[in-house]
Amino acid sequence: MSNKVCIPIDIFRNSKLSLRAKFVWAELSLLPRGVTGEFVLKQKELSLQLGVCVSTLRRAIKSLEENQLIQFVGLSEQHFKKFVFKSDGVDEKIPLVS
Repeated sequence: MSNKVCIPIDIFRNSKLSLRAKFVWAELSLLPRGVTGEFVLKQKELSLQLGVCVSTLRRAIKSLEENQLIQFVGLSEQHFKKFVFKSDGVDEKIPLVS
């Protein structure tokens, strides 16, 4: 397993995204994904891991949604939000963690 995170250049150079949103995207790309590509977002855990408050994380997530990089798809059985990466070509660039 690699200890590297790849941020696609179109996200890295996206002036509409804050630096924090770009780092959140990178962290989300490392989350395990289900068969249909969905990932579960546990906001408290992720905010602690990134060293930001939950409201800051929510703003970054909202920015990623508004820029059509991720999409809310429902709730998990434990009532955590589930998202998928939008398939606009970015999906193929997300490294799969094995």
